[in-house]
Amino acid sequence: MAVLSGVNMTYNGNQTADLILKPLFKNPLLNALFTIREDVQFQEPLNVLGPLTGILQKYTGCAQLPTTGNAVITQRFLVPQKMQAHVQQCADIFDRTIFEKAKKSGYEENDLQGTTLAKILEALAVEGLTLDLFRLIFFGDKSSADTTMNIIDGVWKKTFAGVADANPANAIIRTTIPDVLAANSARDAFKKLLTTGSPNILKQAVRTGKAMILTTGALFDNYLESKESANNAGVDQAYLNEINGMVKDTMGPVEALMYRGIPVMAMRDWDTEIAAIGGATPNTHRAILWLPGNHYIGTDKYSSFNEFKAWYSDDFDLNNLRARFRADYNYAIGQFTAVAYSNL
Repeated sequence: MAVLSGVNMTYNGNQTADLILKPLFKNPLLNALFTIREDVQFQEPLNVLGPLTGILQKYTGCAQLPTTGNAVITQRFLVPQKMQAHVQQCADIFDRTIFEKAKKSGYEENDLQGTTLAKILEALAVEGLTLDLFRLIFFGDKSSADTTMNIIDGVWKKTFAGVADANPANAIIRTTIPDVLAANSARDAFKKLLTTGSPNILKQAVRTGKAMILTTGALFDNYLESKESANNAGVDQAYLNEINGMVKDTMGPVEALMYRGIPVMAMRDWDTEIAAIGGATPNTHRAILWLPGNHYIGTDKYSSFNEFKAWYSDDFDLNNLRARFRADYNYAIGQFTAVAYSNL
């Protein structure tokens, strides 16, 4: 990212919340997929209280002993981690360009406040941070050697851990997608998510109309091909709308089809990231039955650690931009998620 020449400005604490965190965490797609908690100062428990069962019994008369119920409280936590973006750019990159004319003149030439360049800088920062945050939220891995990814454990790291978890409250049920996609592989995988891959409690939640299926791009294309080859394809407008995809205003320009009344959303950035990560078992094809109210992002918009700073260094003729904030991801209830993925 290029940073503008001759910039000196600093925002801390609450100012950063308005400048960076508000546009970053109010992103329409992020808000459509996650429940955002902006007040997590240190850690926030996602308390899950299981049903109190086994308490009803036949009445046998006076002095009958009470029964012992089995209510289980499970806690998962949001623990926002400190993170920062700090980039540098040589000062002469905007010399003899149209951007130079937008700067102030004279003794105020290093003051960006009140110029159009300030808005450009803010937009560049938010755009870059948004892309990086999405990547981190879904693919963060504390065990990674990549310092841009080992800040938190993201959706997929915690999903894989949930599949292996023996605790029913944390456990996520997995079904399998073929390593090599054949005709209707995606359609069959979606069916498993809603049948064999889902406990009854999740099936009940799906009926609320809040569920969606997030899928890799290749799997989405496989589902599209299934619909294109269907009998009597294309004979009504409803079918054409599904084939052409739907753009939901609340989610941004995301490709979406419908399966049994549930939006199927193409997450094409996943394909790029999965290919980059590689490994012996990359789990190339993935789909997850998603309830936004079960997936949380936590941040602290009032933290003194928050900072957005841009400055020019005379020592090396370098421009600097630094943004700091805290964030974390977690799901609340494993039984409210079902996942399907291939091994290779």
